[in-house]
Parts: sequence; C-alpha cells; structure tokens
Amino acid sequence: MARDPKNRKEYKYGLRPPRSANQRPRVVGIVFLGDLLFRTLLLCYLVAVHILEYEKLVPVIFPKALIVGMSVEFALSSVFLAKFGRWEVHGHLVTLWQVLSSLLAFAVRHSLYANPTLYVIFSMELVVAYVIGIMTDFTGDSEARLPPIVPKRSDKTKPTYGWLGKQASKLFQTKFARSMVTAVLYVSYMNKIIMCIIYHHISVKEDMSAIGEDNLDLLFKLSIGLAFVSMLPNVIVDLATLPEFFSDWKNGKESKRFCKTDPFEVAIIDDDNVDNGVQGELAEKLKTHKCCSITVVIPCYMPNEQEIIFDILDYYRQQEKRYPGEMKVLVVWNSPDEHPDVEDGLNSLAAEWPSLTWRHDLLSTSKCDNLNTAIDNLTTDVALLNDADTIVSAESFIRASLHITGGKEEDQIDIAQSVNTHCAEDVAGYPESGFFCFGGLITMADNSKPKNMATQGMFKHAPFNGRGGFWRVSALKLVGFDHRIIGEDHDAAYRGIAYYGFKGLLDPNMICQEREPPDCASLTKQRVRWETAALEMRRTFPWILRSTYYSKWEAFILIWSQLYANANLPLQFMPMQVFMIIPLGITKAYIYKHVWGKEDASWQVMCENEDCYSHFRLGEYQMAMPFLFMILASIFGFIMALWFFDCFVRTAVTRYRPRFVWCLASFFVTPCTLVPFLFYCQFGALRDFCFGGALFIATKRSPSGNSLVSLGSQGSLTGVGSRENLADVAGKEEKGGLQAPLLGGKNKGGMLMPV
Repeated sequence: MARDPKNRKEYKYGLRPPRSANQRPRVVGIVFLGDLLFRTLLLCYLVAVHILEYEKLVPVIFPKALIVGMSVEFALSSVFLAKFGRWEVHGHLVTLWQVLSSLLAFAVRHSLYANPTLYVIFSMELVVAYVIGIMTDFTGDSEARLPPIVPKRSDKTKPTYGWLGKQASKLFQTKFARSMVTAVLYVSYMNKIIMCIIYHHISVKEDMSAIGEDNLDLLFKLSIGLAFVSMLPNVIVDLATLPEFFSDWKNGKESKRFCKTDPFEVAIIDDDNVDNGVQGELAEKLKTHKCCSITVVIPCYMPNEQEIIFDILDYYRQQEKRYPGEMKVLVVWNSPDEHPDVEDGLNSLAAEWPSLTWRHDLLSTSKCDNLNTAIDNLTTDVALLNDADTIVSAESFIRASLHITGGKEEDQIDIAQSVNTHCAEDVAGYPESGFFCFGGLITMADNSKPKNMATQGMFKHAPFNGRGGFWRVSALKLVGFDHRIIGEDHDAAYRGIAYYGFKGLLDPNMICQEREPPDCASLTKQRVRWETAALEMRRTFPWILRSTYYSKWEAFILIWSQLYANANLPLQFMPMQVFMIIPLGITKAYIYKHVWGKEDASWQVMCENEDCYSHFRLGEYQMAMPFLFMILASIFGFIMALWFFDCFVRTAVTRYRPRFVWCLASFFVTPCTLVPFLFYCQFGALRDFCFGGALFIATKRSPSGNSLVSLGSQGSLTGVGSRENLADVAGKEEKGGLQAPLLGGKNKGGMLMPV
C-alpha cells in the first residue's frame, strides 16, 4: 500500500553558506583597480603600436619579454581574482577584467604564433579567465528565497535593474536606448558570424611571416588539441542526454491519438485507458496501490481565460469520475476589472459540484500570487499545477500518484512532470483563430525535450515545466513561487532541489495537452518571456553550486547544459570567443599551404613533409588530404554526427506524429525558419535581462469551441445564478520581519468559495 506522504521524514535544508567576505576589502579593491588600470594602459600601448605599424603591412611581433610578462600577469591576476573576487562587491569590474584579457590576447596573437609555448599558455589562460569570471558571478552571495513570499504589489524592495546594474538602467531608460545597447552586446556575441568575417579577412601571407615554416605544423597540432578542449564540455552535455532519451524510448508507450485530438481532448496511452480497463505494468502496480488525493490548481487571469475556463472545468469534472482517488479543483484568479458573469458561473458550478472551490484574489497581480494563494489552501496529498489551457487525463493522475506516494519511501519523488502534446489544430498550424506563421513549426519544436531537462533525468532532478506538473503538497509549501523571476516554474523546482533535495521525474507516459498561442504576436511575446526565463535561470546557479544535494559532476552538467543552450552572456563569454578566434590564422595558413591549392599548385609540393592520404581536383583547385587536416575534420565530423544522432534519437522518442515530418523539419526547415525567429526573441530577452524590464504578459489563449469534444464532456454551463457579494478586503499590508526582502505576511483579497 502507498505510504501516507504526510508521514514522510522531514526535508533537510542543504544549502551551504556563501563565500565569506574579504577580510581587507579596501586593499583588495585597490589592487584590483590597479591591475585593471595597468591592463588598460597596456592595451592602449599595444593598439598604438599596431596603428603606427599598420602601413608596413606586416604583423607586429612584440618582444618576447613583454609577452612573457603578460602571461605572468595573466596568471597572477587570475589567482588573485579567483581567491578574492566577489561579485556582490566587484560586479562588472570582473567582466571588464575578462574583456581586457580577451583584447590583450588578441592584440598579441601574431607574437603568440611566433612562440608555440606562449601560444598554448595564453590559450589556456583565456579559458581560465572565462571560468573565473562566470564562477565569480555564480558563487556570489545569493540569498535563499523562501516562503512566505510577499505579493507582487507589496514587494517594495524588488530590484528595478537588470544584469548590467543600477547605473546602466538609470543611464539608458528608453526602449530605443536599451535596444541600441543590447544590439551592440548581441552583435559582439554572434561568435560564428564574427569568426567567419575574421577568417575571410585573414591575410595568409602576413600571418605566415609571423608563424614561420617551421612552426606551422606544430601550431596546427596544438590548435587541434585546443579545438578538442573547447568542444569537450558540449560533447559531454550531449552525451549526458542519451540515458534519458534511451529510457524514454525503452519505456514510452503508444497512443493512437497523438496529434489527432480535438482542442479539449488529451491523448491517452492505449494500455492505460481507464474506460477500457487498465492493462500492462500500470494494472499490476495498481493492485497494491491506493491512489492519493489530488487537487487540480488552475491559476487564471481574467478576462484572458474567461472564454475557456468553464470548458476546462467541465473536462476535470469528468476526470474526477474516472480517477480512482479523491480529486478536487481549485481555481484562483485575479483581474483589474470586475467579472460578475465569471463569479456567477463559478458559484453555479460549485453548487452542483462540491469538489470545486474558487477564489478571486483581490490583492493578486501575478500568476505567482495566484499560485501562492492556492498553496495556502491545499489540503490534499498532491497538487497538479496547470495553466488554464492545459488538460491532463485521469490516467496521468494515476501515474503521478504511483510516483509520489507509491512504493518505498526512498523511491518516491516530489515532482512528477507530464509530457506536452498538442491537438490536431495546433499540429496543422491552424487554430480556431486561423492560420499564422510558425504555428505548426513551433508545435514541432515544443515536442522535443530541452537539454537541461534531458540531462537531469538520470539524477532524478527533472524540474517543473509550468503546467502538467504534480507536486507533493508538503514539498510545494516549502518553496512557493517567486514573482521576481519570469520562469517561476523551473525556479521553484530548482530551489526545492537545491535547498531540500526534492526529486523530480519527467514521465513520457504522463501526458498533458496544451495549446499554442493563436497568433504570431502572442507567440512572440510568449517566446521572449521564455528566453528571458532561460537567462534568469542563472540566478539558480549559486544555489546549485552551494547545495549538498548536487554533486560537482551533476552541477557541471546542469549549468553547462544551460550555458551551452542560451545562458552565456556577451562580454562574459569573450575570452572563449578569442580562444576560438586566435587559431583561425593558423588554420587558414595550414589549409592554404597543404590542403587548398590553386590551379597551378602541385599536390607533391602541398604534401611535402606531410602524411597525405589522398589528393584530387575540385574544379580549378588542387585538394590534398594531410593526416593532420583529417584529424581536425574528423573532430568537426564527430560533432556533426552527434547532432544528426541527437535528431534521430529525438525523432524516436517524440510524441509528434508523423515522426518523419518532425525529422525532416528538424533537418531542413527549422534551421531556416525558427532559428531566425528565436534569434529575434533572444534579442528581446537579452534586453529585458540586462536592464530588468521583463514583464510577465499573460499569453493570449486560443478561443474555445462551441462545445467540448473531450472524453466525457457534455457541453457548457448554462443558467448561472445571481452574483454573491464578496467580503470586503482591508487595504493594509503587513511588513515582512525576516531578512530576505521577499519574506513577510500578506492579507489576501476575495473569499475561498466552497459553495
């Protein structure tokens, strides 16, 4: 029998204290500023020399003593900053130090070509500069965020600035000014384009005069090794997703209704269908399991959800009859306006259906406020947190009950996340509002698991995905939802995992159906918000690094999976950009000398002193295949093969149907269509993240049909009664008494209405 989750052992707080403050902060500050000043003056000198020598059309080779001195300064300043750097004190002075490291290395690149030893030393010091910079950021003193969480309108201490800091937000206040600054940052971060431009403008003749005939092969070998080092973290993350994908492929069950459902119908696993009798492994588990009590929590913003909420409630009324345990529904909504028709409808439905309760929270101005109100009123063992346009079947309720309250206590989890699927209209890209650009393509993209979630499966730390997620209520009450961050869903899960060791699972056989936005404008706003949330997940990194529940290996996998995807930032990433740019001169020189020859070139000359495995003509060019070049090509070939393999694996486990359409779109359509669209969304997200202008704009919902066509649905409500008066709400707001700025009491508006 299932254990009572209320009797589960206490959660243990597992966050280590942050790094201690410097004992002599003034001395540290003076030394650090002095080093930055020295670097700035040195950079001015190097640039001046380049300008004076420009007309000679030869690369500038600086004295070896100067380059050695620079490498020593790089090493000493790196050690100093690693030990004494504090983000909460030094902030973007650390970023400036990274930028200066990058520019100094780039300015002396030809001198590094002339000395292979110094070339390797500077390259590794650039990697160290990147790591020290981000780790200083990620190990900053980030205060834990715990309930009770002040409602958004009462939070007077919420920062009004973004990653660039207070002064930048004050200096650039208009949207145009912030967009211009963001454009500069965004362009500086477009590494692949920058590398292509630089590669095109490299003069092989000039670079060879610095490299020398004797050093070319050695430098190219070293560049191959450095290329391997730079790609290794990405490869590790890609490989870390494979156990989760293999598990999904092995354990995933089929449904004949995937991508064929109506707007208010969710696909059901064929073997799990309660109406036909549960079969297979689920039937065996149910013989010894008593399904726990579950509350469906639906936060709403009116009038955004007004058109669909009663269809959704009608759906869950039917699911209650199909679920073999206690089920309740709690609707918490807010609005700047009065909605008597909504209240009358909810009252009428609650009178017929005792399992429904609702609350109009008059103090709420955010989804997080609505969720926290709901949490305060939960009495069941488990809560399903859902968006108003997302539906989950009773079969997924059963599986969630097994995950959270079934079996041995050590095997139970705290968060059971469903997999998103979509109705036939969204798959076709033709919702009720009509066809729009990207509709079908974004549905395809949403039917694939993100890297950060795929890497967490083997650690049982999969996060909550915003909808279709079942939480153990006792765990949910420990973290709540924080309105200060756009991605409140992942944030709550990562706080729970880092603080208390929550376990999370993304079950491929737990299905929820969500709707895509009905038009391109709504989709863009949603994706900008999601991309902003991805950047804001950086605030969870300090907690992950300080948590006793994350090993160093798992912390690396998780953090790099997000940096690798879209959480690196301009300027901070510049050392790695220069690390990849400096070898371009060596690579181009080697290719032009030994691989790519003009029409009159002799392959015998090209292959002189090289182990050439093949040669051929390509149009008017003579091509040779030296062994070293084949090694470099094989590294990039492996990366490409890994990408192809990742696409094939995702095709095997996706719930999108037909699969071959998803596969073809991933290879040929998405890179040319969705990728540019997401670049635009990432630009808006970067602006909001840098300056703190992110807003949670409720996503416009696809309009409801005239009747509900889901399982067991019998139409919509009619004949609502008269409106009942709400209780008066005192306008007083209590002040928090704890250290964290978001902690404190709150008086809520509205009434909890079990009618």
